[in-house]
Amino acid sequence: MFCTNCGANLKDDARFCINCGQPVKVRPVSQEAPVEAVVSASAAFAAAPEPVAPETPVYPETPVYQEAPAPEAPAPEAPAYQETPFYQGTPAPQGTPMYREASAPQPGPQYIPPVGQGYMPERPTEEKPAKKKFPIWIPIVAGGVLVAGLVLALILIFGKKYKINMNDYVKVDFEGYDTLGEADSAFDAKAFRKEFSEKLKWKKKSYEEQYGSPVDFLIKVYSGALSKEEGLKNGEKVTYKWKLSEEFPKNIMNADISAEDFEIEVKGLKEVEVFDPFEGMEVVFGGVDGYGYLEEIIDGPNVEKYDLYVYPENLDVQFDHVLKNGDEVVVRIGDDDDQNLIWLLAEGYGAVPSAMTKTVVVTGLEEVQAFDPFEELEVRFEGFNGDGDVYLDNKSALEACKALYFEADPYYNLSNGDEVRVYLDFDDDDRTEWAERYGMIPAYTEKTYVVSGLERYAESYEDVKGMVDDMFEFMKGKLVDEYADRGQYGFSLDEIEYTGYYFMKDDPSDETDQGNLLYLVIHEVIGTDKGEKKAVETVVMFYDVKVKGEDPEFDPDSMSIRYYSQNKVEILSTKAKLTLNAFDDLEGTKKVLGEDETQNKGLVFESSDLD
Repeated sequence: MFCTNCGANLKDDARFCINCGQPVKVRPVSQEAPVEAVVSASAAFAAAPEPVAPETPVYPETPVYQEAPAPEAPAPEAPAYQETPFYQGTPAPQGTPMYREASAPQPGPQYIPPVGQGYMPERPTEEKPAKKKFPIWIPIVAGGVLVAGLVLALILIFGKKYKINMNDYVKVDFEGYDTLGEADSAFDAKAFRKEFSEKLKWKKKSYEEQYGSPVDFLIKVYSGALSKEEGLKNGEKVTYKWKLSEEFPKNIMNADISAEDFEIEVKGLKEVEVFDPFEGMEVVFGGVDGYGYLEEIIDGPNVEKYDLYVYPENLDVQFDHVLKNGDEVVVRIGDDDDQNLIWLLAEGYGAVPSAMTKTVVVTGLEEVQAFDPFEELEVRFEGFNGDGDVYLDNKSALEACKALYFEADPYYNLSNGDEVRVYLDFDDDDRTEWAERYGMIPAYTEKTYVVSGLERYAESYEDVKGMVDDMFEFMKGKLVDEYADRGQYGFSLDEIEYTGYYFMKDDPSDETDQGNLLYLVIHEVIGTDKGEKKAVETVVMFYDVKVKGEDPEFDPDSMSIRYYSQNKVEILSTKAKLTLNAFDDLEGTKKVLGEDETQNKGLVFESSDLD
């Protein structure tokens, strides 16, 4: 017979076309066909391998049953079931699946039911054909064929599903020295691409636009790092920890991805000698219990051998005199970059220190009564800033302290802010003598003081403004006294008040110290015996106003005063003419400032409260 779809020549009992793969539409055989032939054909159909379904299954139309011509001879008995050979017919077009045919047909007319119809005719009787019961196995077989076709379609569409362990592509290298090892980890993206670039596929085309290629996507979202990368030693275990940078849907590609944290043992680091840098070291403490200090560090042989330096981690323990027996002091080698020093020792000597620090317990401090020798020591600084001196006065009533002798360094040419070390001339022999004679010793033997309170030139009006009222009262008293004498000539001081100031300071750009100038402007009203009144502005200048300490006090004897003579004001009484070195108004007072600023090159204007 021939295929109704493509016309290929087929065997009489073929159910699928070996050329196009479509189900064969067959005509029904006569109802008078022997039952044995029908059963044999059905058995052959059931034994045939399940075909792989095409991408778009085509179901046959329901055939029209017609009378078949009478058989020439009765059909022989159906042979026993045999394995059906794979039929090698005309090559199928590319993409068309091959199908295995059923067992060879039996001679004589027979009926092959249409695929999917679930119909099986009964053996006809001599008088009238009768319908057989519907066999239940036919829809089951047909369903199995359909499922197998769907599975094959999925395999053709999505391909093989791969299992990928990301751990297989992580490379970890160790280098350096034992105890100083360094680890470098990296994902072998090149090998990963080579292995899976052609294999991994998205299950939806939209994923390609959203994520890019599957391989690049996995390399991007999976990253990891070692739990420890420095200071490694052979045999130590470090963990590679994965980090998924973003969440993405499961089952979006033809692969099962796994990435579990894993441990790896450190190996291959160069062996180095380990030495104790503090071996043979001695730490000496001085003072007495409760007032001790770190006096000296005597280095061990390894310090010199490896060119090291040992010092206390807290440098104050050398000077603070606060230690007591049982306290802990930490000494160390190296600096802030300990790792760099260790590498240098490993490369230069093939050896590394077993530790960079050591804790030392304070011992050996004398347990005798101690006193503070500086508690009643009066330290004062006198003189002018830059040329000051220090004076020491021991006012203690304690016999053990009164017998002490204090010295200072430096003790002259001092400036405010300098540091002066005041110390005792006291050694170990004296400590023993004091312990035996007085039953007590000085808790510590030196103390640092900061120079302050030396007299200095005022550097701004702020330094002296607290003294201005006292200055004005001083000048007012002098003027009142003067006019008390002038009264016999017909003059009187009717009013006097403070008007304002001008201040000139030392020019910081000038190398010499020029001091300062402070001008106080005083308003006076002078009366005469003729009943006339004259208002004048008198300028009083103070040279080199000095300040001592933070709260300066007015000292008239330390000030120089003069009356300006740039201008003269004449006032007449009935008895005399009074000539004053004063100005008619405030504009005249500004001349004083301008002239002095020109003459005193080492001074500059600082401030004023006068317009």
